[in-house]
Amino acid sequence: MAASRDILGGRPLELSLALLALLALCASSAACVPYERAKLDADTRFELLYQRDLSAFEQRLAAENQTAIDDDWTRVGEAWVALANCQKIDPHAFADEDPEEKGSRAKKSDPLARFMHTSLRLEEARRERLIYHRGTGFRTSSLRGSMFSTLDDKDFFVREPSDLPSDHIQWPAAEEAWADELPGAIQQPLECEQLYRGLFKSARKERIAYQQREQKLRIKRSMNPLQLLEPLPPRTKLRLTPEQLEDPELREPDTLAHYEATEIELLEELATHYDNLSPSQQQLPSIQALAWRARFHQACLFSDLVTELTRLRRLSITEAEIAKGWEERRSELFEELAAPELDAERELPQVAPMLRSQALLFYAANLDADGALERSTRAYERAFEIGVDKLNFWNARYAYLRALSKSARWQDALALKEPLPPLESPVYGAYVYRVGHALHKTGQTDAFMAHALATFRDKPYKADPFTRALYVRMLNILAEYPFDARILELLEDMGPRSTMFERVDEYTAVCLDRGQAANAAAASRWLLAKHLNANYHPKYWANLALSAFLEDDLASFKTYLARVVERPPELVEALGYNRRATFFASADAQLARVFREMLPVMAEWGDAPKAQELRKKWLEVIVKTSQEFVRQTPGSLARPALVELYRIASSLLEASDPRAYPERVGQDNPAPLVLGTVRVTDRDLDPYEPTYLIQFGWSYSLTLIPRDSVGLAKWEPWWIETPSAPVLEPMLPPTKPAPDSEEEST
Repeated sequence: MAASRDILGGRPLELSLALLALLALCASSAACVPYERAKLDADTRFELLYQRDLSAFEQRLAAENQTAIDDDWTRVGEAWVALANCQKIDPHAFADEDPEEKGSRAKKSDPLARFMHTSLRLEEARRERLIYHRGTGFRTSSLRGSMFSTLDDKDFFVREPSDLPSDHIQWPAAEEAWADELPGAIQQPLECEQLYRGLFKSARKERIAYQQREQKLRIKRSMNPLQLLEPLPPRTKLRLTPEQLEDPELREPDTLAHYEATEIELLEELATHYDNLSPSQQQLPSIQALAWRARFHQACLFSDLVTELTRLRRLSITEAEIAKGWEERRSELFEELAAPELDAERELPQVAPMLRSQALLFYAANLDADGALERSTRAYERAFEIGVDKLNFWNARYAYLRALSKSARWQDALALKEPLPPLESPVYGAYVYRVGHALHKTGQTDAFMAHALATFRDKPYKADPFTRALYVRMLNILAEYPFDARILELLEDMGPRSTMFERVDEYTAVCLDRGQAANAAAASRWLLAKHLNANYHPKYWANLALSAFLEDDLASFKTYLARVVERPPELVEALGYNRRATFFASADAQLARVFREMLPVMAEWGDAPKAQELRKKWLEVIVKTSQEFVRQTPGSLARPALVELYRIASSLLEASDPRAYPERVGQDNPAPLVLGTVRVTDRDLDPYEPTYLIQFGWSYSLTLIPRDSVGLAKWEPWWIETPSAPVLEPMLPPTKPAPDSEEEST
């Protein structure tokens, strides 16, 4: 309020002139003429604010103070004026908030007015924190997504005084005021530029201090290699910790931690004022929704603090404890917000559906991590009933699919098989795998194969562990069928034609792994006939040798193995001595591969007499063949591997065998442990599960706009009837968007 301003007569012009005459008569006769107080319209206080006429609204508040009819809601109005002008809100507007002031006003303050006043102080603190955070340069935080993106616009409010009504007169500016007069309207200054500049200046100083600390540690690192284990001082060193929140003495003023703590403390204060409201006021839709948004905002703040910490690749012990503290507080708040959504008898707050679904998504993710799958799936289902925003849609849909899969609810999981995420989505590979897994578990082999072919067709699949696992499962199914033209056609459709030979070779490997020797042999013969690059032929002959081993066909095994290590004399002579080892390196490696894959298979035969006899026969083949090859080709690059395999096979022979004796001399446990084959299961994919952070839509407004003509239950968080009113929440996509829908980030 201005110290002096123009004074408006509170009466029509004719009466004011008559009053002047009476005052002159009073002066001459030493008598006094009584006057009436200026009357104010009871229905035009906050309506002026709603009409965005800030100058008229401030004039009305000044008039209430001048005529001594001000109350707690006048203080709320003054807070609105300060917030709109980027000025400081009086934190002690209520007498009981000022520790130096004592009196009876503390008992008479309106709890609802205090609640609203605290919400405005909260918005003030949020604005300061956002500006300061942006000023540090650590993140691109800004006023976007908050009410200040519009409120701080110089054109949002009418700030110039309107023309004086024709039935009023204007007195010169004066500090003395009378109760029958009204203060004149004055221009409302917008001081946001000064506020921004001051906060940015302080934030830059903190950023420079951080950079200096970081540089010192980098120099220290280069001097002492042992300190490479120490993480760089994280940006959160300059941010709030749970200890600083509990003890204000640990915080430095004008720091990011200070502004974050102030905002969180006001959130807690707002919650306390909400608890002090009467039960009927607490149940009002507008008040209940505001309290909910404030708790959601606090949970988002804690989540933001956790995110900043976990951006580091490795946390120190102290940082891990800080992160754990924020995580616990965040989880408590989200559970408080989301749990009522699963209770059919609880009345739900009238808040933006997007915020409610985001709280449910986080709640469900926590339940999923704790193994509470039944309640987790319910939370996901409830979130999709409400509607999930585009930013979280596919991540949430996959998390829901994964929870259904872990619960073995295969039919429910198949309800999510269409549409699939976009190919560029981080969850695409995992999503198509989960769908394929559900099809496989329900015995829908044809549908599974069609799904897999659609996934692989002209698309890369090897880089992603999930699509690779789906590919292997497809090969496992095909391995059960004879290798013919139909299998070839399917293999051809499973990827680019340029890699057809590679897929047939992988099909051969799967057949060998599953004991389908005939199919493996047929595929290997096809490769030998079709693949003209002779460099690959030793591998195909090796596959034929393994097929013969599985069929217990020793004669064929020896024939195929001879082709693996075949060395034509004319080729050997042409290569010369120095090039022979390198030239035949791949072929010699295939010989070692054959023996290496034979040993685990033999370990699975058991200890029956027939199995022991069969194992002895093939162990002698490995020992004899490897020994002869090493002696005949001393320069082979595969010599170390073959020698090792020779020793393992020799030690597995009976102790009476002469070849076993050298490997058992002086050994306490001479027989090595050779395990059988181990097949990859779905659990091996757990480390590759896509991780994502739930994107929270910060509350646009954490306050309400009081109105005189509208009941408290219908007060809105923003101007909704004005042409320039912003869109509070983004549009929600349908639960099952169209397959060709384009995902956009907000």
